Amino acid sequence: MCLDNPLLADDRNFYKVEKWTKDGMKVDRLFYADNNLQKARDVFANAIKHRPRIRLTIRQRTRVLQQWPRRNLNVALSWNAMKSRALPSRGRFALCTLFAPARGDIL
Repeated sequence: MCLDNPLLADDRNFYKVEKWTKDGMKVDRLFYADNNLQKARDVFANAIKHRPRIRLTIRQRTRVLQQWPRRNLNVALSWNAMKSRALPSRGRFALCTLFAPARGDIL
């Protein structure tokens, strides 16, 4: 419907299937934008079937509903936050952790 304008898709709260660059920093191409989530999932599945190494997301504005390859979004976001909060320590950089310990872990 509005494949040529991703901002219009955001204004209308559409589901978007986006192909990302190899480094995962920018959207390379918009495959689908409309208000039908099932159609977005079909486009997503077909793209993965034809190109298994592709990087894709289904988004609605900033909310990521699904992504390929599958990975934990919280870990990826935390890792980016940790890289930006590197602390100098004896000539080297020590990363501060943002993760809460799991149950049963000893600090």
